[in-house]
Amino acid sequence: MAANDETERKRDGEVHCPRVLVIDPSPGICTLLAEVLPHYGLEVETAGFSDAAEVVRSRPKAFALALVSLRGTEGPRTLARLRELEPGLPAVMMTGTVNEATEEGLADLDILVDILALVPRPFKMVELAALLVQLAGRPHPDPRG
Repeated sequence: MAANDETERKRDGEVHCPRVLVIDPSPGICTLLAEVLPHYGLEVETAGFSDAAEVVRSRPKAFALALVSLRGTEGPRTLARLRELEPGLPAVMMTGTVNEATEEGLADLDILVDILALVPRPFKMVELAALLVQLAGRPHPDPRG
């Protein structure tokens, strides 16, 4: 499937798709998303929790969106480090458990105030892709003003 005009960005006459950083400790999830999401008009880079900050540090302002696995407190801590490097980085969280307790726990963590969506696992790829395309294509203001 080709990227639509809403998800394309033009720089120097070239067409660029929004870039999503997928952060998950499972190489299988990273590989799957890296192979499938480009068919929906998204560029994908992957990282584990331990190397995500280095990816963002080496490519400032390169990512339209981060898709982060919740996985206990590792995901939120990783997102906090990323937002120290790039304040306001838009993020979607993935989790295997979505219920009131999960949502209440997330609300207690200040770093998760600006999560755009909480995606339950397992997910339907077409639904996840549609959500990411929609969110990555939106302009996100810099919270620093």
